[in-house]
Amino acid sequence: MALSGLTQRELDVVGRCLRATAEGPFFPDWEFHLLIGLTRAEVAGIAAQWPNLDDAAEEVARAITNSYNNLLSPLAQADLAMEKRP
Repeated sequence: MALSGLTQRELDVVGRCLRATAEGPFFPDWEFHLLIGLTRAEVAGIAAQWPNLDDAAEEVARAITNSYNNLLSPLAQADLAMEKRP
């Protein structure tokens, strides 16, 4: 995954997504590894090193891709909307 073509703002968004995945309330612990393919601690470690890491590393690419997919997918958005209903 080549991040060198991203703007600084886009890189900031990637870092924020990684932090949201690791620290946010979006994924229950029992489901985290199934959805992301890494443990919460592994994603937190990647987020803590952001942006000073090897973006060609498989675990980094997995963390970025699966964070985006699960945070921004229509299904994830529908789940969040259901939680906000009275």
